[in-house]
Amino acid sequence: MLWIKKIKSSEAPAKDKKATALSRWQIVSIILTVVFVIGLWFLNYYTLNDQLGKENINDRGTFGDMFGAVNALFSGLAFAGIIWTILLQRNELRLQREDSKLSREEAIDQNYTLKLQRFENTFFNMLNLQNEIVKNLKLGAAESRQVIEEAQNDLFCFLSVENFAKHHRQTHIQPQPNSLTITPQSPSNAQSLLNKFYHEKFYNKYASSFNHYFRHLYHIFKFIYFSELDRAQKNFYATITRAQLSQGELYLIAFNMLIDGYGRPYMLYLVKEYDILQNMDWTRVTPDVFRELIEIELQNVSYPFDLDKPKEHNLTSA
Repeated sequence: MLWIKKIKSSEAPAKDKKATALSRWQIVSIILTVVFVIGLWFLNYYTLNDQLGKENINDRGTFGDMFGAVNALFSGLAFAGIIWTILLQRNELRLQREDSKLSREEAIDQNYTLKLQRFENTFFNMLNLQNEIVKNLKLGAAESRQVIEEAQNDLFCFLSVENFAKHHRQTHIQPQPNSLTITPQSPSNAQSLLNKFYHEKFYNKYASSFNHYFRHLYHIFKFIYFSELDRAQKNFYATITRAQLSQGELYLIAFNMLIDGYGRPYMLYLVKEYDILQNMDWTRVTPDVFRELIEIELQNVSYPFDLDKPKEHNLTSA
């Protein structure tokens, strides 16, 4: 392999020398042109010297004036050659500017590609970590998505007296004296019920399992939101994240985002921004007043990031 490299390295200077040196026909053409010009000059000298002689030296000036038009023609041709040279140089400069523009565009494309690669590396690492968090969920005998399903069922029972009673009849357990005593009739009642009982009846039991889950999921969507991508690209990566969520997860996210200090207002805003609940089975949300509450909250939420404004840069067009 070394000798091959040496041969290649020895051939390279020869090719460069051949590329930069004048070709044989160019050298011959230059020599012939010089000989021809010198020959014409000597021919002119001997012709004028023989015909006019030394006695008629004054007539030589008059004879030379006959060629004034020819001199003017050659002067004009020389001037035209200069103009032509300037035009050629101008064209070369234009081509150089176009090459520079293409180089800048290539640099911009390469910079965009590098930024997108960095984003995707971080994004997919975060997504893998989120899946690992779900896989490592554990509560009693339940593991992974079983914990999510159990949490969803518990929350479902806490949302109304009817569901609570139905659940305890099926499990042959009598309701506790401090169970919920009302079924919410309006969105405001539903919000009050959640504010009063969500932490006490539900989250205390599952906090150790879901604290990390909710925080990390929130940071994935926030990372997408504040990335230097255009809106279509952000929606694309948000859709990839949304596709990882099960119905049980969507159910828990929907209620967690309604509670101040939990998912409200930051996760609530991101849920609206990327339509995270798009694939949710709304028939599982009962009573219907909770669905109405979720819709109202999503409709009324405003931009919550006071100091951090999303950077939006159209990379597909730049």
